Amino acid sequence: MVGKYKDVEEIRSRMEQERLYNECRAEVASLKKQISSTNIATREYKHERDELKKSNKRINTRLVTMTKKQEATKAAQKSGMWSAGAGTTIAILYEYWKVPGVGFPGGHEWKGFWEHESVFGLLMFLCTVTYGALYRALHDG
Repeated sequence: MVGKYKDVEEIRSRMEQERLYNECRAEVASLKKQISSTNIATREYKHERDELKKSNKRINTRLVTMTKKQEATKAAQKSGMWSAGAGTTIAILYEYWKVPGVGFPGGHEWKGFWEHESVFGLLMFLCTVTYGALYRALHDG
């Protein structure tokens, strides 16, 4: 016996066979309708799922773009902060060296060397890199 249906050997009469056959046909028809309804609903959900996937992909792309822009903005702000700090430090250093009695390192004959734009640029670069390294050391740990 399979489920509520008897095996062929267990059916005793033609009338019982017809009754079981009609019950089986009705059940098959009902199951086909259920499958059809399920397939229709599944197709609708599939379209919704596909739309949600597309929407999610667009949102993630925008989010990544926004995050990258925000990180770039923060990095630019930090870089500007380090450069401004370096510029201020070097400007103060040069003003200190101009004070009578202090002078430039190496004496008065080195004044032309220290005031050359390449030396000034190198000092700015080194000071900026130093400030950046200090910032990372203090904030990453």
